[in-house]
Amino acid sequence: MYTDNMNQILQPHEFFLPFGGELDAKNRWCRIALMMPWAELEQQYVKKLLALGRGRKAYSVRMALGAVLIAQMCGYSDEELVRQVQENPYMQYLLGLRGFQQSPVFDPSLMVYFRRRLSGEPLEKANEIAAVAEAMRRLEEKAEKERKRREREERRRKKDPPDGEGSTGGEQLTIDNFGEMILDATCIPVDIHYPTDLRLLHEAREWTERCIDAMHHPDIGVKEKPRTYRQEARRCYLNISKSKKTTYKQLRKAIRKQLQYLRRNLGIIGAYEAQGRFLLLSRLELERLETCRRVYGQQKEFYKTGKSPQGRIVSLHMPFVRPIKRGKAGAETEFGPKVAVSVVEGIVFVERVSFENFNEGVTLIQSAQRYRQRFGYYPEAILADQIYRNRENLDFCKANHIRLSGKPLGRPRLDPLWRALRRQLEKRDAGARNAVKGKLGEGKRCGGLDLIKTQLEETCQAVILAGFFALNLKSILRVLFCNLWKDLRDGYTPLFPSNLCTA
Repeated sequence: MYTDNMNQILQPHEFFLPFGGELDAKNRWCRIALMMPWAELEQQYVKKLLALGRGRKAYSVRMALGAVLIAQMCGYSDEELVRQVQENPYMQYLLGLRGFQQSPVFDPSLMVYFRRRLSGEPLEKANEIAAVAEAMRRLEEKAEKERKRREREERRRKKDPPDGEGSTGGEQLTIDNFGEMILDATCIPVDIHYPTDLRLLHEAREWTERCIDAMHHPDIGVKEKPRTYRQEARRCYLNISKSKKTTYKQLRKAIRKQLQYLRRNLGIIGAYEAQGRFLLLSRLELERLETCRRVYGQQKEFYKTGKSPQGRIVSLHMPFVRPIKRGKAGAETEFGPKVAVSVVEGIVFVERVSFENFNEGVTLIQSAQRYRQRFGYYPEAILADQIYRNRENLDFCKANHIRLSGKPLGRPRLDPLWRALRRQLEKRDAGARNAVKGKLGEGKRCGGLDLIKTQLEETCQAVILAGFFALNLKSILRVLFCNLWKDLRDGYTPLFPSNLCTA
């Protein structure tokens, strides 16, 4: 059951503090609470709730989104987040409470449900609203500076005075294509151990043994349990996994044995299922059993053909994770979702999140079209890697008068001036592209995107979207802080006169 929570919106001075005083409206949590469009976000949040008319009263979108943002921006675990919120009145104000509460606001286990409900449209909508507004403001400032620069050049060319008749101060800059969009993609690793075929088969065999024990429970004392050779199978696995050096022949023999043990266990489970005993298994055991069957089929195919199967499973408890080939020096293969992002004036937009590997070059056209939907025009230039320079993207950029960074196709010109200008432009584009690398590095170092520790596919996506949303909020807060510092600096009176400070 969900009720309207818009009456929770208070001003910082209206928040009740039992020990006296009032909240500082310039605090970062107060600023975040006041800049968020809670009414629009609540409409998206209600759609994610499954049962609106029954059950316990649901927490508001302000509490759910606020808790997820605090956890991402500060790097708290779920338990530590509850303790910090319990001790901090500014965090409680962000969560929508009307006064300071000394008891825990919610149970840490609810963070799983908060992330599941916020994954998808609610977090995407929140990031779009805040990011588009800030990026539009920065683009308008950039357009205003460009207009003033053109006016100065025009006055200098005509040798008119600043306030002369030739001044065009009232004109607006006509925008066909404006701004720059930087594209890139990265992999966000998840918290799993490095997968090996032998270990994966060993874990699948142990889960099938657990299912056999649950299905055989009614026959205890009546029938003998089918033989599974679990002790012998475990001993064979440990002999290889604990050895310092293993030959290819030994490893292949160990994998063949684990496949035989797993096939035997699946046959026993199939006989039990024919008797209707699959009802004795829990939902988790049924899901893992289905995953074990897929693992057996993939590993058997890989053992016979030597070709990696499509949709290869690398984790038994997170079967949606796929190996992502990155070709980096430190990690050739990463395990986690691949994320395509775009950066406009220092603001990050998430273009695509997928656990399946994809070519990031196919996202350029879609990202450019989204840019036009957000700001009303195409970008003047798109700065991206060489992988984005395929024929389809080049034709699209040429048709819409967009400059795509990189070397042009064909033989370069012999004109030395053209070559010098081209090298200068490529150097400038390479420097501008550092912005997206910096944002991805900031997200992995300070935004909690270095390692995703949630276990569900929906919660993993929610952590990624919340991480980039937190980066945008930090960028907006930095601008607000700089403006505040400038105001204070203009009206600042030094404590000591300058003549007393000279030495």
